[in-house]
Amino acid sequence: MTRGSIFFVISIVSKSLFSKEKTLLTKAITIMSPEQILGVLLFWTFFQRIRGNVVCTPYAFHCPSGLCLKRAWYCDGGNDCGDNYDERYCSIRDDDPCPSEWIRCYHNTRCFPTRWLCDGVEDCLDASDEKDCERNFLRVPGALEAIDGLKSWFLERRKSDSITDKWSNQLHRIAVALHLADDSIFHSDDGTGPEIRYELIIRLLSRLSKDKKMGSRELALYIHALMAACMDPTDFYGENLVLELRKRTEAMGNHTNPFQILVLCNAGDTMTSRDVDRVTAAYNSQHRSCRIETQALASMALACMSSRPNLVTDDTILKDMLQELKRHQFTNGTVGNARTTALVLQASVNLSITC
Repeated sequence: MTRGSIFFVISIVSKSLFSKEKTLLTKAITIMSPEQILGVLLFWTFFQRIRGNVVCTPYAFHCPSGLCLKRAWYCDGGNDCGDNYDERYCSIRDDDPCPSEWIRCYHNTRCFPTRWLCDGVEDCLDASDEKDCERNFLRVPGALEAIDGLKSWFLERRKSDSITDKWSNQLHRIAVALHLADDSIFHSDDGTGPEIRYELIIRLLSRLSKDKKMGSRELALYIHALMAACMDPTDFYGENLVLELRKRTEAMGNHTNPFQILVLCNAGDTMTSRDVDRVTAAYNSQHRSCRIETQALASMALACMSSRPNLVTDDTILKDMLQELKRHQFTNGTVGNARTTALVLQASVNLSITC
């Protein structure tokens, strides 16, 4: 192999690596002798070693072997780690877990190292890793581990030996919890999301077909679950569940559970000043049991309605609600039991974004 042919192949290999013009390399190989091809392969191996030898900073991509790569080589189509680790999580299903200390992009199935979150470089195709960074709770230490733990806890309790009843009778709550933890679960046509969606349909059709009337709270839970699972609650096999919940809410007068108002608002129903008055009254009520939980739900409902025109124009109301909820928290962030703490934290996140 002459020096000229070596440099010719080197230039083409380098160009194919950095500009992805693979066709040039293919054309070159077709006119090369076996000895020349062997030389190229030996050079390729040597070049790959040099190419991957970068300083292992937090911004670099870390291969399991200890090799570090330039960040631009992650998900670039080339097997730079040697075991395809740098390409393995670029297109995965919704039920495939991300590696430890990695996070999934918001609207697609790519995973990326958590240390790259909100660092000024877009790693997700939808740039979701660089959005709302000033309020991104995922940057809180332990948040990602808690989310992964929640998902694993639910998935471990799935009854794999059952055909239709794989989840518990709390499926409507499970669907919403999984959506809040990772909404991409319901953005795929296979895996856990479609399975939950199918069982939700079966369970809800069964409940609606029974003579006993479904309670308003259960109806509201199912509406939230349908929305979480990317289904339309205004047209559930011809039934407008949102309209039914609205009728029941109006029939209750001023004594309305703020959770129902929250669900109606999230479902896109037309909200009125009367809804605002109901929620405000529920928040200020001193006679309700579980008062802190009621305040959390009422504040979330009011935060939702604040996005509607001409309903909630005074931001100080929402700010006061946020401060009131924070006053209930202990120094470790908890508020009573796990349920109350979860509601208060969710309300705090909603109010912080709104305010």
